[in-house]
Amino acid sequence: LDCIEPDQVMQPEENLDELLSTAGLAQTRLQQIFVGSTYGSTEAHTSREVEELWPPGCRFHRSIIRAALFAINPGVKPREAARTKAFVRFGPAAASRTGWRQRYRHVLDLARVGLVFTDAAALQAGLDQLLHEVEVVEVRNHYHLSCQNYLGEEWIEVLAVLSPPDVPQALVVEIRLEEFSYFQAREKVQPHIRQLCEGFQRIYGGF
Repeated sequence: LDCIEPDQVMQPEENLDELLSTAGLAQTRLQQIFVGSTYGSTEAHTSREVEELWPPGCRFHRSIIRAALFAINPGVKPREAARTKAFVRFGPAAASRTGWRQRYRHVLDLARVGLVFTDAAALQAGLDQLLHEVEVVEVRNHYHLSCQNYLGEEWIEVLAVLSPPDVPQALVVEIRLEEFSYFQAREKVQPHIRQLCEGFQRIYGGF
């Protein structure tokens, strides 16, 4: 994680508990969107049906985005991961007490879905279709050198706004578009990154 200046796109709420509660509903709605046209109307599937059809950690091979190899459901971002991201990436930029309280408003991937493509041309076609499927508020190009992280990941981040049923405020959600080669490399390196992070925690946890 890199420390960055918070973006103008932000969540409507600063309370993490409220955000995670809304994220659970938004996650289901996001999955319904990608499942919907494949099986008919999105309204035909209850949240339970969608969760059974496409549980967290699983791939879905018949997404409405025709150019995608498959869609991946990472599930709602875990609380501890959200707290860490808010602290490391946005905490240093929150100079005032008010700014510090609002750090969770900048965590935009509480509800998220990934789309994986064979190559950059298919990804571009998928992005073109996606822009007509959801209410997009920002597209971030992580292929650009200025947006890459230390791991050199290359992907497109689409930020969209969803309004889950019975929720007064909309939530910003993340849709990650990625080529299969980068997706595969990221999956392979994850255990090593996890081991490295656990090592840092053991060494510096007492400080």
